[in-house]
Amino acid sequence: MQKRINRLRTSLTERDIDGFFTVHYPNVRYLSGFSGSHGLVYITKNRALFISDGRYKEQAKNEVKDFEIDILEEPISLAKRMWELISDNQPKKLAIESVHTRLASYLRLVEWFPEEGLTATVNLVENLRATKSPEEVQKLQEAIRINDQSFSQILKYIAPGIRENQVAARIDYLQKMNGASNPAFETIVASGENGAFPHGRPTQKKIKKGDLVTIDMGCVYEGYVSDMTRTIAIGKPDKKQREIYKIVQEAQRRSKNIARSGVKIVDVDAAARDYIKSEGYGDYFNHGLGHGIGLDIHEAPHISKRKKEKRLESGMVFTNEPGIYIAGWGGVRIEDVLIVTDEGSELLSHSPRELIEI
Repeated sequence: MQKRINRLRTSLTERDIDGFFTVHYPNVRYLSGFSGSHGLVYITKNRALFISDGRYKEQAKNEVKDFEIDILEEPISLAKRMWELISDNQPKKLAIESVHTRLASYLRLVEWFPEEGLTATVNLVENLRATKSPEEVQKLQEAIRINDQSFSQILKYIAPGIRENQVAARIDYLQKMNGASNPAFETIVASGENGAFPHGRPTQKKIKKGDLVTIDMGCVYEGYVSDMTRTIAIGKPDKKQREIYKIVQEAQRRSKNIARSGVKIVDVDAAARDYIKSEGYGDYFNHGLGHGIGLDIHEAPHISKRKKEKRLESGMVFTNEPGIYIAGWGGVRIEDVLIVTDEGSELLSHSPRELIEI
């Protein structure tokens, strides 16, 4: 953890900030290794402090390294305890995470710290998390392996007459049986016309012959997540279904082929988006191409046409998920996870990308 702490200290120094704290779970875990649900990390040039309560005393002792550990003995907030411990040597500038700080929390902070000394920051830790260490990649690979295994098993269960929510429940079960701690998000199973909803929730609808079924699934392994989408055919797909599937498949291939360190993110998005547009379906691809994964299911880098100047860096891990969604007809999405290298990008997910027929 010391390397991560030092990287954050460098970022603070570059911004002329003396201290930083977070209670945002993914950032707490990234900096300290703590996997419990209630913790605070405080970092300055010369101090690394972790605070939790008595429920997590032994867990903190086992998981948190390179930090001074303080366990609450009174029913007070973590931020109040932080102030008690640093009040004799307060930082002149204390960074707060503006995206994760609630108004009520901010109002309590200004009771203890001079408001002019509170500095709003955005994505200080998230930007560090965007590039993954080899240890993080190993955990991501295991989460992805579990996902791939669970997908291959669910194919044996899907059949006409099975409800969408039954398939989703079985996927969640398989993931845990295969070694995951939890699903990474609510599993999406969208059949037939429901496939037109990119984030459609599984319903009581029965899957029927002739449907395309979009399955978006992910799981958590030691805090790190996986994310994959496949669209499968129930029976023989018709001409339009095959045509749209091939367009999405080719769009995904084109974006992967240009992804490498130094390439503008907007160009990776455009490789898929422009191809789909050239095939006449530009109005039906209505979301960004992808997003980073790690301790969060959506984190940096965000792969979209809005990221005009951002560039990929070696070690970034993100999803590549073009799709076409047509109201009243359905949709197709194919999603895989890539890791960026200096030479290009490598696939971390390995489930078949050809159209599967059941």
